[in-house]
Amino acid sequence: MALRTGQPRQSDPRRCGGDSGAALAEFALVLPFLAIFVFGVIDLGRAYSLKSRLANMAREGAFYAQYAPSNVTGCTPTNITDVALKEDPNASGATVVVTNGVTGVAIVNSCGAKPVPGTQIRVTVSSQMKILTPLIGAMIGDTVNVSSSTNVQVQG
Repeated sequence: MALRTGQPRQSDPRRCGGDSGAALAEFALVLPFLAIFVFGVIDLGRAYSLKSRLANMAREGAFYAQYAPSNVTGCTPTNITDVALKEDPNASGATVVVTNGVTGVAIVNSCGAKPVPGTQIRVTVSSQMKILTPLIGAMIGDTVNVSSSTNVQVQG
């Protein structure tokens, strides 16, 4: 088949003259949904990462509480809260709560109350995460509380 030159191309009879901006209009309609989806996936990834970091902090604090029960209550410079917070120094604003794993009563800083072997201890670490997605942030709030906890039994 030989190409002929000099003759104008025949236009497609099915095509109207105003289709040139259709792709741009469709993209403009889809862009907000695509942006919400992308930022939502980023927020989910950030939440998963923070949850994993908090779980590591809780596990480290619980491990310390399990094998060093005399230091759980804060009578020494190195207690369970310090150990948990040192696990991830970048987790700014993280809070550590140490409770009895059965009753849920907080274990307070009292030097005389040392957990005895067999005591259940729960270490809960929580932190706030700022939501990046504007629409989702407007629906559920600008920040979300993410927490993780670990239960251990004090060893003798």
